[in-house]
Amino acid sequence: MNRPEAWERQPGETTPAFAAFVAYRDLGESRSIVRAAEQVGKAKSSLRGWSVTNQWQPRTAAYDAYLDRQRRQRHLDLTRDAVDERWELSRKLRSKLDTAVEATDPAGWSPHGIARLLSAWQQLEDSVMVHTDPVRGVPEDLDEVDLTDLTDEEIRLRMQDLERELAMALDEYDGAVAGRPATAEEP
Repeated sequence: MNRPEAWERQPGETTPAFAAFVAYRDLGESRSIVRAAEQVGKAKSSLRGWSVTNQWQPRTAAYDAYLDRQRRQRHLDLTRDAVDERWELSRKLRSKLDTAVEATDPAGWSPHGIARLLSAWQQLEDSVMVHTDPVRGVPEDLDEVDLTDLTDEEIRLRMQDLERELAMALDEYDGAVAGRPATAEEP
């Protein structure tokens, strides 16, 4: 038979003793024999005896460590999910940018419309990079650029530069995910 976890009912532990332990255990940081005794309606001396006999201190320490591991794992899972979602959205935005850059129809995307999409992509990409590499953070050259004073041709050139940067970043990310070393940057 498997041994129960430290915070579960132990062999030989009575029902009232375990009920008192649960009350004590679940008090968290504010845990005390006095408060647990008040909750279960038992004498403090009974709880003190059960506490020693049933090793409440190491059991609650094990329980606290277990809860902390659960919280950290949940946080890690949520962070990974958020990065994956942002990365997927970033890829979709890049696809739209590629389509816009390749469009030749003057009635299609305007340079300022593309610039707004590019700005949204940059913000999303920055967010992904921050969560993906907290040591490196957001590179300064990916900071948002004010495009209001640029001509359409300057915006097109800036988008082409950023598209190359994006392609390199995507290759680097894909390589990191696949376990390949990053490729050398263009001269």
